[in-house]
Amino acid sequence: MHSSKWEERTRELIAQFAPRFGVCDMMPLFDSSQRLASDHRQTLALLQFDNGKELTLAEQLVTDDGVGSAHRDAESTPKYWLAKIDRNRLLERRCAEATHTERGLLIPDERTPLSRTFANI
Repeated sequence: MHSSKWEERTRELIAQFAPRFGVCDMMPLFDSSQRLASDHRQTLALLQFDNGKELTLAEQLVTDDGVGSAHRDAESTPKYWLAKIDRNRLLERRCAEATHTERGLLIPDERTPLSRTFANI
């Protein structure tokens, strides 16, 4: 998918599937991901890899929304949640969950509506 369509398509998917919570990599589409996470603060956090760090979650101010956020006070500046974790630790955790003998990773049949939706992204 072209980057110019990512934010719009992600908004459509959030509206369609109404996730309870999700995490989105903040790079490389930094401005779009900040806007999206700010608009969906209750259901979306951004992810930043930070070597050597355990998982943290902190509220952040949107740094550039095209309206001069640097000149606004913190109360009127949009906010979003930012999760930070060491990349290798995160990958180890994901692999451990995916290969867990009882929980394991479930991959839906490719013919299901959910799989077709994400295949067309």
